[in-house]
Amino acid sequence: MKKITLILFLFLAINNLFSQSLYNREWGKVNLGPSRVFEVKHSTEELFIDETYFGYIYIHNKINSTKTLFYKFPHPNPPLSKHAVRIENMKFDNNENLIVYGRTHNADLATAGAYSKTPITTQFSGFSFIAKISRSGQLLWFTYFHDLAQNASSLAIDKNNNIYVLSRRDKNDVLSTNSFQSTGDLLSNINYQEVISKLDTNGKHVWSTFYFKDDSNIRNIIASDNGLYVYGEHLGGNGSSNYFGTIGSYQEYSSGLKSNGNSGTTFITKFNFNGSRIWSSYFGEQISKCPMNNSSFPYSMTVIGDDAYILTDLINISTPAKNIATNNAYLTTPISTFKNTTLTKFTSDGKRSFTTYLHSGRVIQKTNGNDLFITGEIENTIPNLNSLTTQNAYQKQHGGKSDIYTYILSGNDSALKYGSFYGGDGVDSGVAVTTTNGYYIFGSSFGNSSASTLFDNSGGMFYGSTSAGFNGAFMAYFTTKPLSSNEFSKFNVNIYPNPTVDILNIQRSEIFPNNTSATVYGVNGKRVLNFSLQNSTLNTLDVSNLTSGVYILQISGDNVNQTFKFIKK
Repeated sequence: MKKITLILFLFLAINNLFSQSLYNREWGKVNLGPSRVFEVKHSTEELFIDETYFGYIYIHNKINSTKTLFYKFPHPNPPLSKHAVRIENMKFDNNENLIVYGRTHNADLATAGAYSKTPITTQFSGFSFIAKISRSGQLLWFTYFHDLAQNASSLAIDKNNNIYVLSRRDKNDVLSTNSFQSTGDLLSNINYQEVISKLDTNGKHVWSTFYFKDDSNIRNIIASDNGLYVYGEHLGGNGSSNYFGTIGSYQEYSSGLKSNGNSGTTFITKFNFNGSRIWSSYFGEQISKCPMNNSSFPYSMTVIGDDAYILTDLINISTPAKNIATNNAYLTTPISTFKNTTLTKFTSDGKRSFTTYLHSGRVIQKTNGNDLFITGEIENTIPNLNSLTTQNAYQKQHGGKSDIYTYILSGNDSALKYGSFYGGDGVDSGVAVTTTNGYYIFGSSFGNSSASTLFDNSGGMFYGSTSAGFNGAFMAYFTTKPLSSNEFSKFNVNIYPNPTVDILNIQRSEIFPNNTSATVYGVNGKRVLNFSLQNSTLNTLDVSNLTSGVYILQISGDNVNQTFKFIKK
């Protein structure tokens, strides 16, 4: 079984080396530890990630995945359960201060001048909080806040570093500031209802508004250039409900349809930064939902400039459903007669620009070039799998039962610009978050046939057994930094001559570190040479006894595991 995994790895390596991939994997690791919330610092492309239940925030190095502690919330050593800190959302402001929104059992963390120095009673256990941490890792302020909205992307930062958060308040509360909706929906049997609040850069409260009707969920809030977008689901409406639809909008009324206890119509709303609603529209003629993913946090909306892009799951309870794709769509026909995922662009004035059907879509983000980066999962039962990948794919071939599928669509016309699988022979799912020049990917894999896995390029193994299958979590970083077959810019390694007759030189501007080895494989996966590199800038490899053909050279050691091809004449 290890041989099969190795052959698959070499096949993917050869496939990628003969064609230029848009993204190259810098590293891949398995079982790095628990993590729920992550945020990229785009100036350095470092990944900030929470670990443990006591508020530890680590920085992951994009080059080799090593981590360093950035900040930890105060607690004694060892901490007690009352010192627990559960981070729910993190965002960088435009000065690279880190805003953290979460929940704690510690009642002694507030700083002077905070919105609330004392904990505020919540519906659940613990106290919600908002904190601001400087780019150097110093706590600037900490305030307790109202009940954090869970399972939502509930934190946004605007261009002036104002902070927007999503919380839940008792429907009988009366909000003190002028707002769109100062009280909750008193007719609803839901007692705790969603509130959007704005704080300034110093944590001072500016305004709050209820935004709730019947039974509704807000899944995403994002600040655009000129307003705050809100994306959610109206679960309790009927066909005459128009609370989330303004006059003249794309869809003024909820579908109001229900089937086997399932109901809901998605809505998208734009507020100005003063808390007034500009426009709002429903979306979905039958049942529609905001897609979720395996991180439990929805990333189903993004903004580019002042335009919004939403992913939507459309569930049909009558057949056929109306085809809502626009003429300029990437896919103009539904994939399924029952459930489909769509991508829709709304312009800043609330007009629908396009809608396209998608093969899959759980997460949407924007690239540095203002295109749309989408992540989903693709099962091997879908026909014409190879048509989903592009020539510049990292992995053109589907790996097994279910693979992660990452792809890029144009933000202007939804044309496909990149498509790639990422997966082995198990059931794989994950979330990708974009950086300036690439993306991080987090995922989990189940039911693999071997502990050896292509998700780790330094020998890490999955857990499990042959009878039950092998499982694990994985993480990787991909970058657009070009790698050719002869040069690795990260280590300044050159191999020459290539093609070669007898001697292959392996050269680096600095000496090779200790414990660095070189292994040569044939295209059938068989290892034909293996040796340790000397601590010098130049190593020579005698390949005179190899038969003519294409070979894979793998250089591995501390913080390096790279493969490239050479040709033996």
